[in-house]
Amino acid sequence: MSISYFQEFKITEIIPRLWVSNRLIAERDYSIIKEKGIDAIVSLVEEHCEPLPDIDTLHCPVTDGKHIPAFLLDKIFSFVRNALQNTNVLIYCSAGISRSAGIAMGIIMAQENCSWEQAHEVFNQNRFSWVCTEVRESVQRYFLNQCQSPEERRLLCSEDAKALQLLEKEIGFTLPPAKEAGWSSRGYKIKGNHIIGLGLCNMGLQVIPADCRFPRLEFLHLSGNRIEHIPELFFEMPVLKELHLNNNRISRLPETLNRMKSLKEFNCRNNLIIDIPHSIREIRENLMYMNFEANRLEKLPEEIGALSNLRALNLRDNQLYAIPESMGDLDSLISLALVNNHLSRLPGSITKLNKLKRLNIGLNKRLKLLKEQENWLHELKANDCLIIRDL
Repeated sequence: MSISYFQEFKITEIIPRLWVSNRLIAERDYSIIKEKGIDAIVSLVEEHCEPLPDIDTLHCPVTDGKHIPAFLLDKIFSFVRNALQNTNVLIYCSAGISRSAGIAMGIIMAQENCSWEQAHEVFNQNRFSWVCTEVRESVQRYFLNQCQSPEERRLLCSEDAKALQLLEKEIGFTLPPAKEAGWSSRGYKIKGNHIIGLGLCNMGLQVIPADCRFPRLEFLHLSGNRIEHIPELFFEMPVLKELHLNNNRISRLPETLNRMKSLKEFNCRNNLIIDIPHSIREIRENLMYMNFEANRLEKLPEEIGALSNLRALNLRDNQLYAIPESMGDLDSLISLALVNNHLSRLPGSITKLNKLKRLNIGLNKRLKLLKEQENWLHELKANDCLIIRDL
């Protein structure tokens, strides 16, 4: 980004009456401010600023790259909310792309009752942003603390209510209800008196409380946290359909994962997992998608072959030296990724996987295929299977 970007005054209307800019210099930019009909300004730069004539100014020194205290956000949002009723409002910081952008996205979230991701999309339609993690977390946490639903909570069964309180204690704030439980949601979804969906992505969660159980949970998203350990009884979720544990620090999964009899999708990408429990065979009835990319797997259990309904298996970027013969029993498999391991051979049974439409075995430098396996690859290719061998 050029120096001129910071030197020139760049002002943008993000939504009606709300403007964002980089650093304001009174003697240079006052006429532009008045031309836009702006009579209220929020300054987020650290240096003291003199109020402009006839313009209501709130100066809140916010350090770039630091979290914004909740009391300061309360002050800013209250000022902007009141000012927008009567006039146009400008928010500015040094570059107009992080601190001021983050505050503007918070205002959009409040006005449109939308998620951070949706507010970010609205903002970027009009102005470039690069909101630092600390500002984003501060704004998101502020609004999570504002969204409470005591009426819905009173409906919860005692076990779910207790588990929710334990989780909230660990993350440090109250979770809001969510209309849908999905990748972009943060909070819980209720059906009847049970929580059926939990979105806890990027919450800074380090510990899952031992007594935390949601017996009717169908969707659980715990990706992007700092979890190292999964309690033995946590998987007491017989109707869970989707489990996302990506981007944590988990090294082992408990054998009790066999309690998740309804599981269809299991994502553990980018962890430290060294082996897959033998009890994996007991969730074979519904499991269709499994992702263990970027872990530390050195071997697979023979029981993996029992997953007869598995359609996609991602094992790329691990430390696998061998694949069990039972792999050939995965006769529903459509996609298999073994790229970037330490494989020197593939099991003879692999030629039974005739439903494959995508096979990636690249970056296994010592891998040598048998003649039968070469012929099998030619047959797959003739049937429109995408085969990646060399990268």
